[in-house]
Amino acid sequence: MKLFSLRGFSMIELIIVVLISSLILSIAAPRIGQISTRANLESVQRNLISSLFFARAEAMKQGSGVTVCPSNDSATCLATPASWNNGWIIFLDIDGNGALDAGVDQLIRASVIPSVATVAWGGTRNITFQGEGNVITGSQGDLRICDLNGDLSVIRGVTVNLTGRVVENNTVTCP
Repeated sequence: MKLFSLRGFSMIELIIVVLISSLILSIAAPRIGQISTRANLESVQRNLISSLFFARAEAMKQGSGVTVCPSNDSATCLATPASWNNGWIIFLDIDGNGALDAGVDQLIRASVIPSVATVAWGGTRNITFQGEGNVITGSQGDLRICDLNGDLSVIRGVTVNLTGRVVENNTVTCP
């Protein structure tokens, strides 16, 4: 009769492996969250830049003002242009007043963003590109894209200057 010896891990070996694994995970977990947050904010930034490039190109194509403004419902502009947290709309501003007027202005595109960041505008009015590609006075400034949890290491931004140039700007400050 043959005797078989059972092979396996001892309890001490198993505890050591679990401790080492938990130590590695506790170091890596915060980094994984930060990578995810950074990716979300970069996605919002790319979406904003793309929308602003589109609005500028559309203004030049139409030879008329095209306005980008914050919106909560994808159909109307917010009363104040400061908070862009829920998205924005792009419309052909036929009457030139910077607000979407039913029956007068033409809605071109609406963008909705997920609740991953706060997006704040530093300009004094909605962004309106003129037919030459420049923006009207007060439409220049910075869009600040900030982490909802206040992580200052993942700030993103977009700058619009008077000539209508739209650039990535990651040196903005968040409140």
